[in-house]
Amino acid sequence: MEEHKRFAARTARYYTIGKPGQEVRDWWWAFHGYGQLAGSIIRKFEELESPSIFVLAPEGLSRFYWQGFDGQVGASWMTREDRQSEIDDYCRYFQDLWEEYLPQLPENVRLHLLGFSQGVPTMLRWVLRNRIPFSSLVLWAGLPPDDPFQPGDDAHLRTGALHFVCGENDPYFNPERLQQVEEWARKHQTPIQQHFFDGVHEVDRKLLKQLLMHTVAP
Repeated sequence: MEEHKRFAARTARYYTIGKPGQEVRDWWWAFHGYGQLAGSIIRKFEELESPSIFVLAPEGLSRFYWQGFDGQVGASWMTREDRQSEIDDYCRYFQDLWEEYLPQLPENVRLHLLGFSQGVPTMLRWVLRNRIPFSSLVLWAGLPPDDPFQPGDDAHLRTGALHFVCGENDPYFNPERLQQVEEWARKHQTPIQQHFFDGVHEVDRKLLKQLLMHTVAP
């Protein structure tokens, strides 16, 4: 048996809130977690809609039924099967979106990226691979990838503000995992601000609003 690979274009779905244009000051990207859809995470931004904010949420390229062959549908960014190809595919997908929308926005637009759960390593791989310039990077209840760092990665992470957010009752994020995030930040000499809320494994609207108000341009 011989394995083969062929690049195949496919339709990728994403959602936006707001309109790209010269009045936009802050551009947010939201990367959903395992089993979510892009529409669910971008809804967290709805009450913050403003002409100066543009939000974009890409969706994982692989969808599945949560239970058997019917019912709720979720999406995944990758699995361990043919792992590198899936990483290459979603990084290419993000880069295409980036190159499409960037010319429609002001040169001084501030970029903020939020990854939730599985969206954290997904987001970081693209940011580091393509040296995406950012003002803030939010790691929400997810671990950074354990991929080997490349020359310049440490310095690039220090170009913007890093935030780590987690619910105090998150069943998937115990003290050992928090320690992994802290060790990752120390290893790469990257300051990271920690935020906690009274909740579980979710994007808390109240804390998200506080973060947005803290990071958006006046």
